[in-house]
Amino acid sequence: MTPRIVARYFGPGLESRWLRLARVLAYTASRHCATWTLDLASVRPREANLSSPFGQDGHVWNTHKLDEWCETVEAAPDGEPLALLDADLAIVRPLDEVWDRSFDIAYTVKPKGSRFPLNGGVLFLRVSPGVRRFMQAWRDLNRFYLEHPQEFEVWRHEYGGVNQTALGIILREGRVPDVQIERLPCVEWNCEDEHWARFDAARTRIVHFKGNLHKALFMRCRPEPEWRHLMYLWRGLEAEAMRAEVLA
Repeated sequence: MTPRIVARYFGPGLESRWLRLARVLAYTASRHCATWTLDLASVRPREANLSSPFGQDGHVWNTHKLDEWCETVEAAPDGEPLALLDADLAIVRPLDEVWDRSFDIAYTVKPKGSRFPLNGGVLFLRVSPGVRRFMQAWRDLNRFYLEHPQEFEVWRHEYGGVNQTALGIILREGRVPDVQIERLPCVEWNCEDEHWARFDAARTRIVHFKGNLHKALFMRCRPEPEWRHLMYLWRGLEAEAMRAEVLA
């Protein structure tokens, strides 16, 4: 089967920056995953009263995103290869080699000593009944933590946000034992804040424009010298994407 990228971007009130991020993701996917299909859309909030006990909108948006990822996996046929990606990514090298590995679910990890052990913004799946159960367990625990902040508080400093904490606990406790898990290094497959300074054009496949890099791009925050080049990389990719749209 043809691999499919599934990505969701946020709004309302955030459309301008997230549409720009989504444009870059779509453009870089067309360059480096040309034979893959792309399912890219805005998140559709279903519950107007959903809120974060910590006042963080990201907890709510990521909950809606996880709901849609889970629905996609539930509806997909067995064996379909899926890449579940955050929309604030740029693909800078081909991803096809991931399917040479033997796994049901592959996620990205950081080295020992990192602030958090993983990042939940990049997952590769081969759909199966076990993978569907995994996604359902992740969705349900995410909701549980959102509704029971005292339980989330136990783990938030180890894993980060609600979405990522729920994923970490599912993996830590092996709650879905009948799936084969693969760990992918962030520096290659999800170059995020703790790896920006180690970006390697010959190795890195995905760059994650989150946190302070997101703020540098859209909120005029000063970038750190060791990752300023990634800000320029994204701006160059956005310019290429806009030229490609004009020429299409």
